Amino acid sequence: MDKDTTDIVLPIIAGSFAIAVFVTVFWWFYRRAKIILQKWADDQGYEIIRKKQRYLIFTGPFKFWTNSRNQIIYQLTVRDRDGHERSGWARCGSYWGGVFFSDKIEVRWDEHEPVA
Repeated sequence: MDKDTTDIVLPIIAGSFAIAVFVTVFWWFYRRAKIILQKWADDQGYEIIRKKQRYLIFTGPFKFWTNSRNQIIYQLTVRDRDGHERSGWARCGSYWGGVFFSDKIEVRWDEHEPVA
């Protein structure tokens, strides 16, 4: 290849590689959070009926200053083995390790629901 071709091809290859890495990390981040949430539900005997990822200040009982950008928060509804449904919030990952380096999950149930 001549110099002009190299000046064009190398940035395209480098840019494509950078985009592929970004997309992979982004996908893995959200996949890990889903795995953490599903494992918790399975361990507790719950079926996840509905889940919605929440952002920024719309994080329910998890105040924005207690969350890191490496954690994912879901608003969710689950059904137990007896068919009872509960709704609440789940924060996946630790503050420092996020979902990449921690399987931690913290769940807070909505207060208006009876605790069985």
